[in-house]
Amino acid sequence: MELVYFPLLARNVLTLLLARDAGLDVAQRAVDWPAYKGETMFGQLPQLEGEGVPGGKMGQSMAIARFLARKAKRDGATDAEFARSEMLLEKMTEIYDAMKAANVPTKGVPASEADALRERLATHFEHVDGLLDANAATVGDISALAAVVMAREFGVDAILAKAPKTKAYYEAKSALVDETCGSFAAWFKPQ
Repeated sequence: MELVYFPLLARNVLTLLLARDAGLDVAQRAVDWPAYKGETMFGQLPQLEGEGVPGGKMGQSMAIARFLARKAKRDGATDAEFARSEMLLEKMTEIYDAMKAANVPTKGVPASEADALRERLATHFEHVDGLLDANAATVGDISALAAVVMAREFGVDAILAKAPKTKAYYEAKSALVDETCGSFAAWFKPQ
């Protein structure tokens, strides 16, 4: 399978980290954009394509992540684990949306807003810390890691100041992060 996306750290991170951690064969492919737009299901990326994908392609980053989680049995072994994983996935969406709202595309987050965003991120990650179970490695747990990767330009120590479990998980998974995301540029960063 191939994840079609841009070579940066955004809506692709969760899918790629989950796939690698779960041993699924998913590679990322960049395309000529916007020329490829007509080949997408919704006129946007990411899009998962290839054998094993229903209909040969699917869109929407969180649907892709949930599809791969189900395939890899990483969506929670019990109802309680599934619910915890789903809450973490929704929290990751909140973190992404907070960064997106403050971001100026191609420029980053204005310096005047960076400190306030760091504080909001620290609060979000404090909430994540209460749910994270590094041993379970559900898609929700991996989403916590993905959120840190997307936000790390704001300073891992600052954004994880109130989230020691999340920081330990991020540090323990540093090789996975480097192997998976090492060549991609940060999309969310302070100016």
